[in-house]
Amino acid sequence: MSDLDRLTARLLENPETKREYERLRPQYELAIQVRKFREAAGLSQAQLAQRMDKQQPAIARFENANVQPSIAFLQQLAEALDLRLVVRLEPKAVAESAPSDSRNHVDESTEPVREKATA
Repeated sequence: MSDLDRLTARLLENPETKREYERLRPQYELAIQVRKFREAAGLSQAQLAQRMDKQQPAIARFENANVQPSIAFLQQLAEALDLRLVVRLEPKAVAESAPSDSRNHVDESTEPVREKATA
């Protein structure tokens, strides 16, 4: 277990911290996923921003999870990265049935996977 994992586990012992961590998890996971897709495409933040008609700091703020993006912004990101945006809501019971390890750790090791269109 890394130092970061130990620190995270210790911080999540506090119920208030854990609630806030869980509330922000989707935002952080999305930011990590977009960064991985951007890097896999060989794009800098500035290049992605240019494709979106935005400034580079807007991409940096998003990738650092410092903003709550609109659906329109996410659609622009998807188009700029040649991805399809999918937004869905699930009952909490579905999310809570996931293994506890996956709920308490943002998985930065997962590589972006592109779906191939089938004819």
